[in-house]
Amino acid sequence: MASVGGTASQGLLAWVAELHSLTDVLQLRSGETAPERHGSCGELTAQEGLGLLFDEGTFRRIEPPRRRTDGIGPGGPQTAAGVITGCGRVGGRTVFACAHDLRRCGGSSGRAHAEEIRTLMDLAEAAGAPLVGLSLGVGTRGEQSATTVAEHGRIFCRSAQASGVIPQISVVLGAVRPGTDGAVRPPLVADFVFTAHTAVCGRAASSRCARDAECLRQVRRLLTFLPAGGRELPPVAVTVTSTHRANQRLADLVPLEGAHPYAIRAVIDEIVDEGGLLEVHGWWAANVVCGLARLDGRVVGIVANQPAVLDGMLDSPAARKIARFVRTCDAFSIPLVTLVDAPGLLRGLGGQKRPGVLPYGAQLLYAYSTATVPRVQLILRSAHGVSCLVMNSRSIGAGLSLAWPAKGIGAVDRVIDPILTRSALVDALATLRAEDTRRHGHRPLWPI
Repeated sequence: MASVGGTASQGLLAWVAELHSLTDVLQLRSGETAPERHGSCGELTAQEGLGLLFDEGTFRRIEPPRRRTDGIGPGGPQTAAGVITGCGRVGGRTVFACAHDLRRCGGSSGRAHAEEIRTLMDLAEAAGAPLVGLSLGVGTRGEQSATTVAEHGRIFCRSAQASGVIPQISVVLGAVRPGTDGAVRPPLVADFVFTAHTAVCGRAASSRCARDAECLRQVRRLLTFLPAGGRELPPVAVTVTSTHRANQRLADLVPLEGAHPYAIRAVIDEIVDEGGLLEVHGWWAANVVCGLARLDGRVVGIVANQPAVLDGMLDSPAARKIARFVRTCDAFSIPLVTLVDAPGLLRGLGGQKRPGVLPYGAQLLYAYSTATVPRVQLILRSAHGVSCLVMNSRSIGAGLSLAWPAKGIGAVDRVIDPILTRSALVDALATLRAEDTRRHGHRPLWPI
């Protein structure tokens, strides 16, 4: 019996020795130059990105390194999954994440890579926690391309099924092409996409940042606004901004004459809590503004016309942008406040070939009409016809319609003093309750 035990012990020691050998190879040999090349381009490695995303010392690996099943790669033994998967804390809350690991097969994706991603997605949904993917990959592995493409299709399917169940965030940190490389959090299906590489992920990006590190700081901030899952409420924060304070600046920011433009962001900053607005999709359809903020510590989605651009008139990109944002807020139980200053619809400019606003206005109508979260409309200066109707009016289900004193504001529930806007909105949202709702995801609606 002693010899049997000795044999088992020696076998275990041999496996441990091999594990240490593989780890040494991973760190020192198989991908030694890949992180150096990546860093020389001003981009972050997977390890650096995860370090910036998570609270210090909280990230823990879920899947251990695994040996490739297709033999020995160039430069020595390599593992099959060029991805790091794990979980940790962001602002004290549990978050799951995955990232391409350039030390393993140059970050290229294979079958085991895709399997680890799907396992992580299952764990994140079971735990009811957000999932963040850092995309740094170089594409699929040639010898496994057919199998890998099929596995990536399963990832896309799994991601679509999780839409509205947990927040899904993609951060494009390197030269990965969304839509062709689905190894880490398919960016085109994610709820939010951050990138500093506009040529890579421009059309799908929720936010464009100057550098990769700024992307990750913005993701940390975004997570403070989001619930862990679609059936939970967003986190409430302590605010130092007085709820019932009168703000005289609001009466001075908006010109009485409709022909004079103004910056709506200044108005929003005077209404919401300290910290201001986290704008979403700010780089396109600049004639409207969408973003997340807090009122009395509670998360709200802000939608507003931007009179400083195209007089704030709605066109097809603006309608798509708002529809996407409204569906996102509704999926994650975020109340909506819509600030309206809409002189009309922009039906098209001379020489433009883009589709007209009316088909995409229908998407906007549908998004607002089916939303079940509390909704308040506030008319700041002008609201005419269909442009007022589609911007969260009472006729399409808003819980309350407020207005500042102005000409041609139409039928509203109450006209308020501009300096008391903050308290009026806080009180309005406190009286409204979300309806019983089915869980839903949302279709990607990107700029045209």
